[in-house]
Amino acid sequence: MTQYIDPINQNILRGAVCKTRTDLLDQLADAVEILGRAKLDLRASVENGDYRRSQSLGIEVERLRKDCGSIKVELEHHRAEHHC
Repeated sequence: MTQYIDPINQNILRGAVCKTRTDLLDQLADAVEILGRAKLDLRASVENGDYRRSQSLGIEVERLRKDCGSIKVELEHHRAEHHC
């Protein structure tokens, strides 16, 4: 038996899906921006010979790259599941 979905409710559901997509895109943009700043800080610390700071920033850059990757995976999963 086919389930009837009211067109108004369907539009509400689409809006919720699109909000999720928008939220994920915003999270990704924020993470990419922070990653960019961390990479610049890392480069400056290397150029200044501050190896202790370079090491900690290197760890932070790797963590941020993983965060970006996780958000991308979540976004692709959302797109595949909800087609938005």
